[in-house]
Amino acid sequence: MLGLTKLDENLVSGKVPADIGNLTMLQRLSLRSNQYSDGIPSSVSYLKELQLLDLSNNTFRMEIPIDIGNLPNISPLTLNDNRLTGGIPSPNRKLSNLETLHWDNKSLTGEIPSCLFDFKGLKNLYLGNSSLT
Repeated sequence: MLGLTKLDENLVSGKVPADIGNLTMLQRLSLRSNQYSDGIPSSVSYLKELQLLDLSNNTFRMEIPIDIGNLPNISPLTLNDNRLTGGIPSPNRKLSNLETLHWDNKSLTGEIPSCLFDFKGLKNLYLGNSSLT
């Protein structure tokens, strides 16, 4: 059973492989500080055991995928310092273990979903460097 995939600071570029969704027992995925740019595959939503997702400091050019809201065990969800566009999708109630949401991105726009404040376990919310209201 693979519990941790950590490929931080390796200058990996291109696309996160869609096959990542086949690692259904994966608990921690950290691809921080690389050069990924082609998006986050929707297959990430198959990682139901995932507790940590850190995709920060890449160059993802995309909207935040709504599928990320289907990760019931995720605690820190870190997507800061990318080139994310659009707004924040309304989080799914399945994110009941969410403690940290770190989405500092200059290109984010729109309103902060009020339901974010309904997560009782949310301790850290980072939405700086954006045009969110």
